[in-house]
Amino acid sequence: GVVTVYAPDQPPIEVRLDEASNMGMCAVTLIENAGGQMRISRKVQYFQNHKPMDEAFGWGMRWTRGSK
Repeated sequence: GVVTVYAPDQPPIEVRLDEASNMGMCAVTLIENAGGQMRISRKVQYFQNHKPMDEAFGWGMRWTRGSK
């Protein structure tokens, strides 16, 4: 698969998800508020699930078992 992220006043960011990985999640970009402006940077980091991704980026969410 290919992900292309478009943001105002920035060139498109294209990420090809063809890297060999046995992990189930990929953070493709990081979106930040930089003085009221959206700043997007390419990441491409793979994670086993949501919790390790949260810890890597320091979001501080509480992860507990649940159901949908």
